[in-house]
Amino acid sequence: MVQNFWFTGGGGRNNPSFRKMLGKKISRGQFSTNVSVLLAISLCSCIHLTQGKTYRYSMDSCTDLTPREVQNQPANYEASQWSPPSWRSGNGNNVRQKRDPYGSEPQAPVRISVPVHRYKRNSDLKVQIEGRGHYDAMMIQGRSVSANGEFVPGGVGIVGVFQPKYLPNNFTHLQCFRLDYGTVVDSGRSPQLGNVTLMWTSPDSDAGSIRFLAGITRGQHYWIVVSNILHFNPYPVSVVQCGGTEACFRICPLDEDSCYPDQALMMYSYSTEVYGKRDVEFTMGGRINPDNTYLAVVYTEDNDRLNQADVTVCYVEHGRARVEHYRLNEIDSYLLQDSEEIGLDDYDLDGNSLWCRFRRPLSPSSVIFPHKSYYILLYRGELDLHGFPKLRTPARESMYSSDMKLNLTTPTNKRYSGSLQISQFCSSYLVIALASLSILQLRLSFASGLLVDFTCA
Repeated sequence: MVQNFWFTGGGGRNNPSFRKMLGKKISRGQFSTNVSVLLAISLCSCIHLTQGKTYRYSMDSCTDLTPREVQNQPANYEASQWSPPSWRSGNGNNVRQKRDPYGSEPQAPVRISVPVHRYKRNSDLKVQIEGRGHYDAMMIQGRSVSANGEFVPGGVGIVGVFQPKYLPNNFTHLQCFRLDYGTVVDSGRSPQLGNVTLMWTSPDSDAGSIRFLAGITRGQHYWIVVSNILHFNPYPVSVVQCGGTEACFRICPLDEDSCYPDQALMMYSYSTEVYGKRDVEFTMGGRINPDNTYLAVVYTEDNDRLNQADVTVCYVEHGRARVEHYRLNEIDSYLLQDSEEIGLDDYDLDGNSLWCRFRRPLSPSSVIFPHKSYYILLYRGELDLHGFPKLRTPARESMYSSDMKLNLTTPTNKRYSGSLQISQFCSSYLVIALASLSILQLRLSFASGLLVDFTCA
């Protein structure tokens, strides 16, 4: 479980620390909607509310997550009679700092727990509000922050949505800043609230680093609770710039001419805007068996025999990705370690999906140079970490090649159908599979001819 932490408040909007924004002191009576004010909340005291009043989160709480007094409260008011917060409450003047007369401040009753450090595009993430104590009211949002965790100036920056389908009882959405599902509050129908699990879906584009913030109210105190930082996970990569400012190659599943990166059997991409740069960043990824598969990209002038080919491979060893650089004298020879080492910048391993990001310097003596053109081939090969050779080169027919030699500055959006070839280390088992179904899983379909779909054991 990821370690989390929380902030406790210190005096609301009239606290001098709370009024600091972008390094400037905000005068009394002036209040900004900028979320950077939340970073200035004191770590050493909580905020006390006026005794005998009822406080809930409303539209007025969308920016600062401060509870407001419920106005026009009937004499026989009960929490179960309170309707979802579509009303607008008081101006918050009853929220004020009051030191605990006994000299001790209560700790926040809950924390925000998330199981990961990074989020992916359009992916679901469980967000848990958990702790040992109960509380009376809650409001939570996901917000953009800088890489070091500071809230981004210039707006609240609510990101992502909390899925209505998985919203627990006693909770509802609040339409802050006209965003239907970006904020969740309690419905006010439960006298005491406990542990809650919400399902949050990330946006379909890079929202930068984010944090979850929750306002928690219990009795005469409220807290601003903050999750750990979640950085953006760029894998699977975006295809928005493919054919524009990037060169992209995708191997799609069986008989599919196009596919999304998360569906692709393999993908390779890089920026074609290389002039004025010292190196180029490449991304290679796809589906693998971490125990026996590696991914490879080949640069060669000989598209048949691959004489003197330049090969970069990515594979998993001891749970971590590795990138290595090789030379191939010709298709039937072993891969030989190249003197130019390639460093791994970043990677993502998620089950049977592996993505590697690496850089190579622009050099006239290498294949990575704007004035040179090569065929680019992709393949998935057999890996044997304890055998020789460690990396086995498949037959040429199992590789996917560009139609022509490509310059490093040529934008491309090439897609291949996975039905064209079968990798050598899988096809070598095909004859055995006909006699032993325990080696391969076969699915036969006679809807439109004979189709054999198999996966390596």
